[in-house]
Amino acid sequence: MLKSTVFCASLIVAGSVAAQATSLTQAEAQAKLTEAGYQHVRDAEMDDGFWEADARRADGTWVDVRVHPVTGKVYAEDTTPKLDAEAVSRKLKAAGYTNVRDIDFDDGVWEMDARNKAGVKVDLAVDPDDGAVLSEREDR
Repeated sequence: MLKSTVFCASLIVAGSVAAQATSLTQAEAQAKLTEAGYQHVRDAEMDDGFWEADARRADGTWVDVRVHPVTGKVYAEDTTPKLDAEAVSRKLKAAGYTNVRDIDFDDGVWEMDARNKAGVKVDLAVDPDDGAVLSEREDR
């Protein structure tokens, strides 16, 4: 039994290290923005699980952007979401979330409050294109 417990603990620690190792650095997040066509990036910082920054488009317009810390997908504040709030709510409910409310499109992603399958109040960030949950944080 002890060997099994030690092995499981090792997997948990290794999984945590692996997850941290796959997160983008600030420089990598800025590189993703440059690859997406932004010409200047400033004030990049990790906030609410995303890299967030101000970035200038080729036309000179400044926009708020987010970069997913693992996939590197860029989300801009002026993006038109493929899914509307109602579609996102349906997807979340189908995935087991309840009490989905306060849905707001902010800086390129859908944000809302909900309860997860365990009944815990959470803040969610959801991809505007496919409804995938990008971030789930306990609502404090």
